[in-house]
Parts: sequence; structure tokens; C-alpha cells
Amino acid sequence: MLPKRLIVLLMSLCTLCGAASAVQPRTDLTQKEQKALQKAQKKKIRQEARRFESLRNNAVVQFAREHQPSDISTPSFVNDFRISNVICAGDNISGTVMLHFDITPLYGGFRLYMGGERNGTYAFAKGLAYPSSDHYGRIYTMRSGQPEHIVVTFYNIAPGVERLDRVDVSMGLALNALNIISMRNVPIFWTYSDKAIKNYVQENKFTTAEEAVKVIKSGDHVHLSSVASAPQCLINAMCARGEAGELKDVHIHHLHTEGPAPYADEKFEGVFQLDSFFVGGNVRKVTQSGYADYIPIFLSETQRLYRCGAVPCNVAMIQVSTPDKHGFVSLGTSVDATLAAVETADYVLAVVNKHVPRAFGQAMIHSSKIDYFVQDDTPLMEAHFSEPNETETAIGKHCAALIEDGATLQMGIGAIPNAVLAQLGGHKNLGIHTEMFADGVLPLVESGVINGEAKNIDKGKMVSTFLMGSQRVYDFIDDNPAVLMMDVGYTNDPYIISKNDRVTAINSALQVDITGQVCADSLGTKFYSGVGGQIDFVYGASLSKGGKAIIAMPSVTNKGISKIAPVLTPGAGVVTTRNHIHWFVTEH
Repeated sequence: MLPKRLIVLLMSLCTLCGAASAVQPRTDLTQKEQKALQKAQKKKIRQEARRFESLRNNAVVQFAREHQPSDISTPSFVNDFRISNVICAGDNISGTVMLHFDITPLYGGFRLYMGGERNGTYAFAKGLAYPSSDHYGRIYTMRSGQPEHIVVTFYNIAPGVERLDRVDVSMGLALNALNIISMRNVPIFWTYSDKAIKNYVQENKFTTAEEAVKVIKSGDHVHLSSVASAPQCLINAMCARGEAGELKDVHIHHLHTEGPAPYADEKFEGVFQLDSFFVGGNVRKVTQSGYADYIPIFLSETQRLYRCGAVPCNVAMIQVSTPDKHGFVSLGTSVDATLAAVETADYVLAVVNKHVPRAFGQAMIHSSKIDYFVQDDTPLMEAHFSEPNETETAIGKHCAALIEDGATLQMGIGAIPNAVLAQLGGHKNLGIHTEMFADGVLPLVESGVINGEAKNIDKGKMVSTFLMGSQRVYDFIDDNPAVLMMDVGYTNDPYIISKNDRVTAINSALQVDITGQVCADSLGTKFYSGVGGQIDFVYGASLSKGGKAIIAMPSVTNKGISKIAPVLTPGAGVVTTRNHIHWFVTEH
């Protein structure tokens, strides 16, 4: 029996040709990386072509089985189906198939498919069909044995005709003395048009989370979309498979994510291996205790890991907006490295959520790139921040004094960025080109302080790669062409950043030594967060005409311990070198 639920990516020949033409060298990669990328892309195209053909055949069979008209009986075999010019080579046969059938009314074509789960794909024959005539087509790679079924699909019948008034199909098969393929007692199914099949398959791309995650195999590498877009229902379904003993050695990759991260629990040792690109609060303890690993990498290069093949992506689990009338969905609050994962993954599983904002830029992808859809309308996680305290307000004022009118800003989320933004009400023509932003920018946008008019690139647009904030932020970017959610390879490229004048990058730190070395990712030997995009923007701002790279932090911890030290704590990593730092700001 074929599976009752059929999920299939409908890929046209044009799509395959388009994909083939897209295998072009990338100037930002080394020659070795270019060759590896092109090889991976070509392999991906071949795999997709084979997978599409196989899945489509199964979809045709299932559709035909479920849509046989009750008023017309299924035809039976007679000896009118003949193969000539047979060439036998081992178990494979190729030859010319001749079909005879009577169809009224008709001007169109037909497709013949013989196959089954037991013996695999047998044959395809295509040709033009006219009333009461013989029809010819070519059979490709027919295997020996007995097929389980035959499907004849008639398509392009006539303008406005969606079905055949009458179909009489009489088929049989004779291979003369070869007698390799037996056609006795083989059921025949027939159906009307490719259009009907496509609609059927499109409708059946939706499934449950439990069914969708069955594509994950032991040893696979799985990418999760970031921050508020972590697909929790798919994560839970994947972990249920792990608990059931169905998976082992599955590698999980992601940037910062909000919400539970059950795959990182120590009970899944040997089942799931977390190799994150950033250490968030939900995986900090397990990473520090050795049950998860962290891959130190500039945020700008996370997408490159997937695109050059250094880190494989077998399954991308993402969250998207509801499809629009053209079939496009949006990645919403998480484009970052997720777009690269979607481009390179063997399977893309997408949670369709009405709460995901319809963001523009490179966030828009066509639903044909997604293999499995799962409906889950759980509201996105929100982040709320307290009002800046006296120390943070003082830091905000010092930073604001360094920001010129017409500057393009980069800053993260949290108390200090909000404190800086709160001091910018008197500035003019500020722009945003950042890796992320939150609620703090909204009052400045509403008052016209942030308008992007002084930017050299993406003039009038706010550019970001992921977001985290309250529902106000998600509502703000929804259907808003003034916000471009872009690939992290664009937002965090220092040379792209530097194209705007007066880029002012404000980042924080955990510790700074008296020579200017900045530790922003670890407390001694324990990883606390990650490299993130700090050096991307520190360097980009340094290259910008009139740009300023600022490191801002309180001078002491909450316990009164100085964060400015003669030397960094043993084991602490240097994120921004003493050569890169320009401005260092505390509350003093």
C-alpha cells in the first residue's frame, strides 16, 4: 500500500533548469569553496530531480486511486498494448510503446506510468493523443518483473475542459519470446489532468508535526530558525522520536533561540548533539557542563557554513507566515542563517503560523521550496525590557553624545541599547543597518528621527536580519516595505556596512583589559554567549566614512566587581582586539 498522506514538492522542468543555471561562482568564496559549493549545488539538483520524479509518480497513483469515477468502470487489459524495438540489457528494457485507445472529445496528451513500491519505478511513456488513433511514446528504464499498477493520465484535453466525457482504454502487453514482464491481473488507474493532480498534492503538503519529523534520520544535521521563530511544535515532535529510541547522533544547529530547548537535555546524550552558533540562556548551562558544544564564528559567516558545505544541512525546521495569493511565505523575524539552511537543506519543514509577520527583503520565499507544512498558530515569544537604571542611563547619554545627525546605527537589544535610543529624540535623519532591533527604535521611527534619508544604500529602509521584542515590533514589520529583513551575509558584511557614512556601532562586553582587549563571549573558561556580530560591525564601522565603533558597559558587575581588569580572566576569549576598539564608554 502506498502511504495515505503524500507530501511532494511539485517541481517543473523550468524550475530544474533555473536551478541548474543558478550554479554560478560566488566572488566572496575561495576557489576551493567555490568548487565545493558548485559540486554541492549540482548534486542537490540531481537529487531533487530524482526525488521529484519518484514522489510525483506516487502522487499520481494515489490521486488516481482516490478519484476513479463511479460511473465508468476501470478498464481491463487486452492485447492492444505492444512494445516493439526491444533492447534487452540485463534487467533493463528500453523500447517503443504503442497504445491504442478511444477518447471523446480529445485533443491533448497522455502520460503512462507503470510501477509500484515492490519493484520501484517501471516506465514513463508520453505522447500526443487524437481520437481513435494509435499513439506512440518512449519507455525509459523499464525494469523486469510485474508492476503493481498502471496509471494513464490525460492532460491538456481542450480549453475549458476539465474532464473526459468518455474513456475506453484497452491495453495489453506482449514481449514476444522474451516474456520478461507479466501484465496479468495488474490494476489500471486513469485520471484527467496534471492540474487536478497538482491541486491535490498542494493540498496534501500540510501534515502533522509528528509525521513531518519522520524525514529526520540518525546522523542528520538539523537547523532551527532563530529567536522568536524557533519552531517549538517540530522541536517537541523531534524530541519525542528521540525519546522513543528512533534517532541517534542527530546534530542540531541554531543561533540564539527563545523558549525551551529540550534536545539539549543531558538525557539525550548520544541522541541529539547541539552544535550551536551562539549560546543563549536556554542552552547556557548544558553548554558549560559539556553536554552541548558551541562553534565560535562571526555571525556574518554562519550562513557560509551551510552554503560552502562545511556544515551539512539535511533538515531545516523553520516558521513562516501564511502563504499569500502568489504562494509566497515570509521567514518573518528570522532570516539570518535560516535562508541559507532553506537553500541547502534536503528537506524543509515549515510551521505555518498566522502570528508570524509578513516581512519583506530576503525573508520572502516561495512555498514550493518547502516540503512539509505544519499548522500551528501559537503566538510568537516576546521580550520585554525594564526601564534603564541610573548607571545605564548615564551610559546612554555618553553614547548619544557620540552619535551624529545622519548616522546609521547598529545596536542590539537590552537595557543599554534602550538607554541610548531614549537619548536620541533630538537627533535628525538617523538610519538603521543592524543585525537586530527591538522596541526602542519604534518611538524614533514614529517621531521621524529614524528615517534612513542619509543612508547611501537602502535609503529610507531599516535593515536587519532577525528580531526580538514585544508584539509591537512584530506588528511594526508586518507588511511594512520600509523594513528589509536580509540574509546575515548581507547585514553583517563589514564591506556592505561601510558603504553607509557615519556608521555608529554600539556593542557591549563582559570584561575589558587595560590594553583594550574585549571579552564578550565568555566568563573565564565558560562560554556565556557568543562572538555574534560584534566584530562584523566594529570593523564595518571602522571602515565607514566618519564611522565610530563603540564598546559600552557598566564599569562594575552587580556584585561590585570591576569589569575593567589589568588582564583578562584566564581562559577568557578576545572577541574585539585592542587594534579594533575605538571608543570605550562606561557610566563615568
